[in-house]
Amino acid sequence: MKNHLIKTVTAISECEIHLRDANAEGSEIEVYLAQYLVVILSAEMQQQIYKIIREVIDSVDDKKIKSFASNAQEKLFRSVGKGEIAGYLGCFGKDRKDKFNSLLEDRDVSLYNNAIGERHRVAHSTANQLTLREIKDALISAEKVLSAVKIALQD
Repeated sequence: MKNHLIKTVTAISECEIHLRDANAEGSEIEVYLAQYLVVILSAEMQQQIYKIIREVIDSVDDKKIKSFASNAQEKLFRSVGKGEIAGYLGCFGKDRKDKFNSLLEDRDVSLYNNAIGERHRVAHSTANQLTLREIKDALISAEKVLSAVKIALQD
C-alpha cells in the first residue's frame, strides 16, 4: 500500500528517535508527542481527502458545476472521522458511501476513529493517553481509509 501520509510518517519516526534517545518511552513526553501526532495525522488526512476530491472535481467539464463543487467541498467536509467521510461521500451518491463503508474492517475503523477522536479531545483539553504504538496502528488504518475513499469515488 502506497504511503500518502508522509508528514505523519516522518513525524512518528522523529518522535520514536527522540523517545529512544531520551529513554522516555512510557513517560509524559510520549503522551505529549502522541497528542502532537494525532493533530498532524488529522490535518494530513484532511489534506489528502481534499486532494482526492479535487481530482474528481477536476474531471468535470461543466465550469459552473466544477466551481460549485470546489466551493462546496470545504464547506461540507469539515471533519475526518469515518462517519463524516462516509456522509460526505454520500453526496456523490449512496452507492459511493456504501462502497466506502464496505471496504473498511471494523478494527481499522476503531483504530482510526480513536486517533481522530483523540485530536478532538486534545483540542478541548480532555485528551486521553494514546501511545505511539496506537498512533502507528492508526496510521496504517488511516491509509486504508484513504484508499477506500479513492476506490469509492472511481467510476
